[in-house]
This record gives sequence, structure tokens and C-alpha cells, in this order.
Amino acid sequence: MNKAKIIELKQAYISDNKTISALQSKTLSILILNAPCNGFGDIIFAMKLAHYIKKWYNVVPKIASTQIKSFIDLGHDEKDMIHLTTNFGNGQCRRFLYLSFPLNMPVFDVILVAPVQADFKPSISDIRAKIPYANRMNTLFFSEYNDNLDKEFDFNTGLGKGYDGLFIESFVDLPKKLSIDGLVPNRYAVSYIANQYDACDCLHSFVKLIVKKYSALHDSFDIVIPDWIDFESEKSDFYTIGTFAIVKTCLKYFDAVYLQTKTYLVLLRQNAKIEGRPRSKLTFRQDIMPLPYPKMAELYKFSVREILITGDQSISDVIGCCWQDKLPFYQIVPWKRAFAKQLALLLPQKYIKYKKTSCGSISATKYKPQFKRFVEKNNFSAIGKPKLDALLRLIYDYRKQ
Repeated sequence: MNKAKIIELKQAYISDNKTISALQSKTLSILILNAPCNGFGDIIFAMKLAHYIKKWYNVVPKIASTQIKSFIDLGHDEKDMIHLTTNFGNGQCRRFLYLSFPLNMPVFDVILVAPVQADFKPSISDIRAKIPYANRMNTLFFSEYNDNLDKEFDFNTGLGKGYDGLFIESFVDLPKKLSIDGLVPNRYAVSYIANQYDACDCLHSFVKLIVKKYSALHDSFDIVIPDWIDFESEKSDFYTIGTFAIVKTCLKYFDAVYLQTKTYLVLLRQNAKIEGRPRSKLTFRQDIMPLPYPKMAELYKFSVREILITGDQSISDVIGCCWQDKLPFYQIVPWKRAFAKQLALLLPQKYIKYKKTSCGSISATKYKPQFKRFVEKNNFSAIGKPKLDALLRLIYDYRKQ
């Protein structure tokens, strides 16, 4: 069957709102192909999709990836993984054509490529080079959030007109009490940012907001940060710029500023006017992350209202776990500006709209947007699932021929 006919069939099934029954779907074997490109976002994308497949269709899909350890570290079951290998570096950002697949890999009815890196386009020939029976009917491609709409994805995940929504729903059961050692509920903030050129300025913007608001409420407060942030090396921006500027800001509101790593606690600076033991302190916590995925959701849930994150999956995680009582700020990376623009418009979160305020703004202390409509209108469960129902039904019907 040629490409045009398959596209026509897909559109017909979608237009007719075709559905697939539980008896039909559970007969399908499903593979998720995942080739991550730095960070955990692509891995979380595949894990969330696997959760949807299991929840909606009573099928436990296999995930084939080069980054098995990362999946396991985030809590995914190794028995549901297929290890892909490569002779090129660490296997990040690779086309499937250049990866090695197990010789004894099972045959699957459905192949979901999730997500396709923004630098690439959907390519059935890329998949067929390793899985000869792959075709345009049984292989469905998922975009990263807000990739270009003209690439012929089966699912354009993201925000705005023409997109199929975000993977918002949490796939973990959140605990009623915080179980992460060393943290007190609502006495810590989370800054989960990426190592980008503007990271120092971004963290500083967030810190200004946090210390101004919470120093009046607590004598002791923590800010959880990634372990790559370097306050101690003279070659680091966080030492030459950040320690001076960020810590100086903190000392306007707290008597002392500490850094807690996994191995030691160090005083970064103390207010010179304070004699003896500081009456108040702020601690940057590098001893918490990284965490398995369920623990990250827990970390988000029990933090204070303001939270700073980067990556489209992280913002989905925060909204998914606790949209009712969180105000997310977003570190805008260059290749996600379109996503950030739609996020600011649709949440709404007006501070994300501008680079200057996207990481935090003191004027946001009293800002109380309502995210309920966003969750209802931009959830893949509402927009993308009917399409997935229809296309799985098409694959089911086609398989019987």
C-alpha cells in the first residue's frame, strides 16, 4: 500500500472516531523506540507514553533504548527494556540506522517512535533498516513538544493550534508525607535548571524571589539545586559571578549562606555584622538530586509554591503532580522558545513570556493564575488519545488482513 493511501486511511479512521476495545488492544504487542538526546526529558517522554499504553490498552509495551541505566534509575522495570547499542560515543542523539538491535528481538505489531529528536524528521527507512517489517501503517511517530507541524508526525505533541497536548498526568502515586531525608515540607524551593550559558543569571532571578518572600516566614530555608552548579571552583561562573551576586542577595535576608553537598557542608559566606552563631540561614542543597522519577514528583509536591524548572517534561511533571498549588517558572533554552511562548499564553503564566522574568520575578509573589482550564484543554489524554485509539484500531484491522 502506497504512502498516500495509508495517510488517507489514517485520516479516515481519525475522522470517524474509530475506537479499539480492550479485547482487541490487549492482543497487540507494542514497542516504543527511544533514542534520547541528553538529559532525562526524552526518557520521561517514553516512560509516560508506556504508562498511557498500559493504562488505556492493558498492554505492557517494551521500550528499546540506548540509555537503559537511566530508565532504571528513574524507576522503570528492566524486564520491560530492550538494550540498543552503538559504537558511536554514548549513544546519545543517534538515528536508529546507526544503532545495533538485538538479533533475537521479538516481532511487534505496533512500533511507536517517541520522541523523534527535533533535529530529525520521521523516517520510516531509518526504522526499516533495523526492523524490516516496519511500515507507515504499523509505525507511528511522536514529535518533541512543539516541533514544526510540517514534518508529517502522526502525533504533534505540544501546545497550541494543531498540537496534540502534553503528557500531563502523573503516573506515580504521590505520598501524603514527605519522605526525602533532610527536607521539611514547605521550607524548601526547587531549582531544577540546565547547564546553559544563562544558568547563573536564571538561578539568581529565582533566588531573589525566594529569599525575599520566605525569609520573613522562616529562619532556616533550603533551595534544592542540581549537583553540576559549582560554587567553589574558580573557573566556574557560579564562583566568579554567582557566589558574589547570588550569595550577596541571600545575605540581605539571611545571616549565613551554606552549601550542602553529598559529602560535606560548607559556609559560603556569613554576614560580617553577625557575631557568634547565625540567627538565620539559607542552604543550597546539592545532596538531594538526582532522584528516581517517583521521588522527583514527591520533591515537587512538598516544595513551596514557586518552582524553577527547564525542559518540557519537567514542566509537565509539575503541572501533572500539583497544578493546584504551584507557580512554575521556566528556564527558556533557545530551541524551546516556541514552547515557552505557548506555555506563557495558555497556562497562563505571564512571567514566562519574557526572558527577563521567566526564571523568577519578585512581582510574582502575589500572582495567582488558575491552571485548571489549561489542564483540561491541553492534556494528551483529551486531544491525543482519540487519535491513538483510531490508529491502533487501524493497525489491528490491518493486521487481520
